[in-house]
Amino acid sequence: MDRLRVVYGGLARNTLGIAEEEVELPPGSRVSGLLSLLVERHGADLRNSLFSTSGELSPLVEVFVGDQSIEDLNGLETEVGAPSKVRILLLAYPSAGG
Repeated sequence: MDRLRVVYGGLARNTLGIAEEEVELPPGSRVSGLLSLLVERHGADLRNSLFSTSGELSPLVEVFVGDQSIEDLNGLETEVGAPSKVRILLLAYPSAGG
């Protein structure tokens, strides 16, 4: 198993109430698997913060593997493994309207 350090920034830190954590993933895991594990661990609040109702990564979420955005790599299929550091930033909540 690979140990990854996940660092939360922006509103993701507020949503979870933690700044970072370590997780274990099998070698060859991808960002999509990491996010699934984190949602399983932290529940609906994290899922609703990270994903749109259609199940796609919200445009308000930035995920970095090392210093590179997954948008510049292979998106959710970007491979993660030790000693990678993954940063998850939630930039803002969608407006509530009104």
